[in-house]
Amino acid sequence: MHRTIKMSMGVGASSLIMIFVVLATVTLATLALGTAHADYKLAMKSAKGVSQYYKADSKAEEMLALIDEVLRYTAVSNLEKEFLAIPGVAIKDTQADTKKDRHIVYEVPINDRQMLSVVLGVNESSEQDQLSYNIIAWQVVNSIEWDYDEGGLGFEDIIIEE
Repeated sequence: MHRTIKMSMGVGASSLIMIFVVLATVTLATLALGTAHADYKLAMKSAKGVSQYYKADSKAEEMLALIDEVLRYTAVSNLEKEFLAIPGVAIKDTQADTKKDRHIVYEVPINDRQMLSVVLGVNESSEQDQLSYNIIAWQVVNSIEWDYDEGGLGFEDIIIEE
């Protein structure tokens, strides 16, 4: 007499495997959705920052065109008077070694935390009392200092004793 032994997983084991597969799929889908949402928020924040920068850059270029116009048609002796009429533009004299340099400085706000700072060097040409400029700095600077407490790093509860 031969007995045949059948080995089967049964209904319970296949149900457990199916529940495990569904839970794993739901978990991965939830993680993927969370990552996609975080990426979307980062992309929107980046797009807003780039848009704000290029608006400020455009305003700085407009001011540069106005400064170029003033430099082209203004005598050296009337330079300070002409630039006082332009809001936000300042002339600073610096002493580098024995040479006296004039710099035109202005800032354009990007957002509440950053400014686009522009520094132009004024070149005096001996020909026809002509003025020109060269760009010394065109950079983004922070308008307020970052406060470490405001950053919220979450390390305030850690106490290290030696």
